Amino acid sequence: MKKISFLLVLLFLNLKAISIQDAVALAHQNNPDIKSFDITSKSFYLDATKQSIWSNPVLGVGVNDIQFKKPFNRNLEPMQTQFITISQVIPTGGKLALKRDISLQDAKIQSLKKEELKRVLSAKIVELSYGYLIAQDKIAVIKKAVQNLKEQKKISTYLYESSKKDFLSILDIDTKLESLKLKLEDLLYTKQSLLLAIEKLSFVKIKDIKDSLKVKSIFIQQSKSINTHPTIKILKRMIDKTTLQTKLEIAKKTSDIKVGLGYFNRDGFDDYVSINFSMPLKLSKREDISIKQKKLQKKTLLIKLKSTKHQMQQDIKNLLLGLKRSRKNISLIDEKLLHINSQKEKIITVYEEQKSFGALKKLQNRYKRYELKLLKLKELEHFFKAYSRLSYYKENL
Repeated sequence: MKKISFLLVLLFLNLKAISIQDAVALAHQNNPDIKSFDITSKSFYLDATKQSIWSNPVLGVGVNDIQFKKPFNRNLEPMQTQFITISQVIPTGGKLALKRDISLQDAKIQSLKKEELKRVLSAKIVELSYGYLIAQDKIAVIKKAVQNLKEQKKISTYLYESSKKDFLSILDIDTKLESLKLKLEDLLYTKQSLLLAIEKLSFVKIKDIKDSLKVKSIFIQQSKSINTHPTIKILKRMIDKTTLQTKLEIAKKTSDIKVGLGYFNRDGFDDYVSINFSMPLKLSKREDISIKQKKLQKKTLLIKLKSTKHQMQQDIKNLLLGLKRSRKNISLIDEKLLHINSQKEKIITVYEEQKSFGALKKLQNRYKRYELKLLKLKELEHFFKAYSRLSYYKENL
């Protein structure tokens, strides 16, 4: 029933526009790479259980001293026996516990990689979605600007025919008009390609994205955001893993003991049992080399951890700086430039004898307004690109 309900939800979502949050949720729900990390993590948990179990004992049966002249006679001499043996390797030095803990670290690393991928997907979908919304608004503004230029051309043509305006002004309008048409075609393609990119990540066909382009405030605690980030946690887990691997190599210097027990049957002679113990001699010092290798790996990871933290810190600072710049520019466009443009439109006086000139001037001023709106959308694009990339450093924005 749950599966059917989810399919119905997806079907409903396919028929309407969704929010950016919905697109992110769908990507987290459907992306196969995320699911694969769950499977790999389960595999390592199973491996941890397996590592805690002793290796299987070895059972042996046999017959010795088979003589060629009388192969079926088993009472010719005491050496002739039929036997059954069992041997078991007994681990020492806590090796099994260390191997188990290493597998548990691997399982936790896979879980963290899943969280890291979810953040990557979220940031990418947020960036693509805002890009789509901005492209949509640009298309709407450019369509109005195209209509404005057509009206300008109509008035300019009338003034040219009345010998009140030169032909070059008409050609200037035509140049702007054709340039806007090219931009419009490019934006229509961009809008569609962005939607397809979101579908590719969310694995669901999306009709439209509906969300706000309102400038958002964001607060980020750099130190906390970096230290709790999955990438940093993965590196810390890998460092812990090398520590455990070093301990395992040290434990391997103490050999495991192999214990054997055998029962020997003899025809015409007394039966007997044998017990033996064996262990490899640690003469090659291979473990010492492995210990040094693991310590070097740990040093490398510690350097990488420090470097990654520094890079993240600088990236966050740069993105916050970009947000501040874009917010300031957007405010300047809204409060100053667009305000001045509105004031200019109000004070343009259309005299009876200059009606066409006044109408043209109003259209030109309005066209300037469309240019300012496109400039604002460009700044919003910069803002939301930085905002989206900052989302990679926060669990929730």
